[in-house]
Amino acid sequence: MRTLVVGDLHLLGSTILPLVTAKLTDLAVDQVVLLGDYFDQWSETENSKLYQRELVFLTDWVTALRAQGTPVVCLLGNHDVPYLTGSLSHYSSADPVVGREISAGLFHLGCQLALKSDGYLLSHAGFVDTEAPEHWYFAPLSRSHLSDLSRLDHTIGFSRGGLARWGSLLWADFDTELSGYFNPDYPRQIVGHTPVTQLTRERADGTIIDVDTFSLFSNHRPIGNGDLLLLVDGHVQIIPTDFCEVLAAKQTHGDLFPPS
Repeated sequence: MRTLVVGDLHLLGSTILPLVTAKLTDLAVDQVVLLGDYFDQWSETENSKLYQRELVFLTDWVTALRAQGTPVVCLLGNHDVPYLTGSLSHYSSADPVVGREISAGLFHLGCQLALKSDGYLLSHAGFVDTEAPEHWYFAPLSRSHLSDLSRLDHTIGFSRGGLARWGSLLWADFDTELSGYFNPDYPRQIVGHTPVTQLTRERADGTIIDVDTFSLFSNHRPIGNGDLLLLVDGHVQIIPTDFCEVLAAKQTHGDLFPPS
């Protein structure tokens, strides 16, 4: 199996996903995994048209790939879940129309919480300490699980401003929680959630890999270099992209986040 893993999008799907498309044929990709956080971006919470355009782009992109025979697994992140549970955060869009459209869109995409592939456990933020995946995490989300999803979304560790000892698989911080205190039953994990400058591995009795290379600073400058991860029969390859160059070009032309 050749699985291409894509980090957090944060309303940059129309910038990032074409870069992914350009890699699919040359890499002979069998499956694509998106690690969640499709929505929300610094200073853009009131830009409703941006949210709607990005939702349409994401849905069309995933639908087209699936129609061509390439499975796309959409995992959920902490920036997506509030639109499903209705418990919005300060970084969520408060537009009720946008909220309803995103909720319907995430259900339509068949989003789930976790995936096992080639000996790795993939999720948005990772499994820390004794937290372990439940069977329903590996299937498309059902409305019957919304209360459980809300519990996970409110399990936030100290390092992320919460009161829990450890963050859930939606919230675990890579640096202060996951890399040193991952669940020892799952020593091989691939996550997003915590921005990194490049694809980052921790090897203290395990292989924990962070692929959140597309996140931005508050001034919309890139934190990471746009690396993708290719997982081939249990082995990891770093796949570079032109993310920073494309981002800079869009910023120069003023069309990175067009106003509503």
